[in-house]
Amino acid sequence: MSSLGDNEIKAMVIAGLLLQAGAVAAGFTNVGWRWPLAGATVAIALVVLFMTRPNDTFTQCVFGIAFLSLAAGAGHLASPAPWAAWSARVAFGIEALFQILLLLFLLFFKLGRLF
Repeated sequence: MSSLGDNEIKAMVIAGLLLQAGAVAAGFTNVGWRWPLAGATVAIALVVLFMTRPNDTFTQCVFGIAFLSLAAGAGHLASPAPWAAWSARVAFGIEALFQILLLLFLLFFKLGRLF
């Protein structure tokens, strides 16, 4: 992620939050909650996995959490079991929380100061 600038990361985080907001909005329709939530979880996890190069401890943790989110979303897509639904919901919430925190951080600070 260090090769991306602050503005690119902000745009990706905002797009991810909009995707999650759209998934929540779609959950209130007759589509139901399963497909939008699991789809958004998997999509965001895939973007993080493709954009992260695990070369230090922090990015290895981010990579691992994204992989677990991908597994939770894919598990929910494959099975309507309650454990799969709750694991995908927890992963969805964790992704949303960290995206909001990252966006708030980028609004007040620059990543260039950290690296």
